[in-house]
Amino acid sequence: MDAPFSCLMDRVEQIIITLQTKIKQLVEENQQLKHHVSELTKQSSEYRKLSEDREESLKKLESRSQVVSAAQLIEGNADSDKVKVRIDELVREIDRCINLLNR
Repeated sequence: MDAPFSCLMDRVEQIIITLQTKIKQLVEENQQLKHHVSELTKQSSEYRKLSEDREESLKKLESRSQVVSAAQLIEGNADSDKVKVRIDELVREIDRCINLLNR
């Protein structure tokens, strides 16, 4: 009767050793994945900042473009009504921006 019990105990020990090995592998893999997630989060932040910077640059360029367009209208001896309308549009745009900044 002792032999079957001993055989059973050996099998249980093998199962435990196998489980310990798999647990160690999972822990290592989990640590690697956490590190990878951390790196991806950092990259995401950097890309988000880059995107925000580019959006800000684009807005500045669009604003400059509007000013240049207005200046060209004035220089080109365009119809004064068109110039007034364009200036009014730009003033309203500036007012909207100021209101957004004051919030």
